[in-house]
Amino acid sequence: MDVHEQRDPAFWRAVAAHPEVGPWALRGHSPSVIDAVIAHPGVLPLASEHGGLIFTSRDAFGKVFELHSLFLPEAWGREVSVTAKVALERVFAAGADLVFTQENLASWRTRPPKSFGFKPMGESFLSDGGEFRTWGLLAADWRQSPARIRLMRT
Repeated sequence: MDVHEQRDPAFWRAVAAHPEVGPWALRGHSPSVIDAVIAHPGVLPLASEHGGLIFTSRDAFGKVFELHSLFLPEAWGREVSVTAKVALERVFAAGADLVFTQENLASWRTRPPKSFGFKPMGESFLSDGGEFRTWGLLAADWRQSPARIRLMRT
């Protein structure tokens, strides 16, 4: 599966505009807000055919990244899993120490997989859009995860 850097705003807007994606990913904002996000040099947007992952650097050293996922329903399953494995391997191989994301507790699809090494970080919290929980993935946990071990065997 081809996972590549994708900075075309039309690609990301189309994914974000989908009715099963936008409400969770955009939290009421227009799909056009994604244009400025993917154009920022501190953002690494990695995509496959039906969506992808957006990594936003959250420190000055490229060690901490916030992860956002946007995939069309056609990708739910194998495409999401493979894209995530390849993208995480790329980010950690480039020197990242931590990737974190937020789960919207009202949508099970927003929960990152434990088989990748993600662990909850703190208690759930309320914010605009519902109840959330932060999850983190350390580079060391990724390297020892069942997901990465399977990726390295292929």
